[in-house]
Amino acid sequence: MASLLAISRAASEDAKRLFKLKVWAHAVGLVFAIVAVLATSPASHVLAVLALIAELAAWFLRYLASKTHSKAEQARRAAMLMWAFNTPEPPDAIDLRSSFGPRIETRAASLEDPNYYASTLPAGQQRFVDMFQESAFWSKHLYRLSSWLAFGSSAAIVMGAFLCFVLLVPTGATGVLSVLAQLGVPIVTFFISVDLLGQGLAWHEATTISDRIDRALERSQPPSPQDLLSTFSEYSVAIACAPPIPTFLHRREHDRLEREWRRRKGRV
Repeated sequence: MASLLAISRAASEDAKRLFKLKVWAHAVGLVFAIVAVLATSPASHVLAVLALIAELAAWFLRYLASKTHSKAEQARRAAMLMWAFNTPEPPDAIDLRSSFGPRIETRAASLEDPNYYASTLPAGQQRFVDMFQESAFWSKHLYRLSSWLAFGSSAAIVMGAFLCFVLLVPTGATGVLSVLAQLGVPIVTFFISVDLLGQGLAWHEATTISDRIDRALERSQPPSPQDLLSTFSEYSVAIACAPPIPTFLHRREHDRLEREWRRRKGRV
């Protein structure tokens, strides 16, 4: 049976897959909207409706992805506590496992990693603090890069769609449906930019919280159990609310961040 950590990693990858499909749905909707500007009635009206359907599909995919990601992070936090204090799976882990389904369970078998956390301290609170800080350290860097990506993508899409609308939209259109079809590009662009800005803001907020937690845990004075529990709860909520980190960013930065973390902890 796969570990809870492997289950969380498999679920996180599934959430990322759904987020990718959401991006494709946005792209399809924008293409339909642009082509609708060039087409004539009634084709332009049909394309405008297809663009709207694509945006509805993107919204639904985002809902599924967010739900899967939230459960994945719940499993990851439970796995961290198990690793830190060397305890068995909590009773609610059974319900959490069953909510993911057999496909994620099967994929989790290939994602086992006994060295996922770098801490070598004995089980207990100090090991938990070490693992918690490592997680916050990685989060603040990866979320910062993700937020920059989201904000930059949003700006690029808005500028590109604006140029397309100005250059391609015909003049002298008559009729309500024709006008609405021409407005498809700015409307779809608005939906996409709002989605990207929302992701960027969530990543930015998670960056701020992760950085503050990392600095707080760096203090020479160990935090009290009450402060630690409060901080861990705040971190868990922030991570669950933020979209998953893009896989290519994690892969690109993995070796560098691992090296920097080990150097920071004096293991290099």
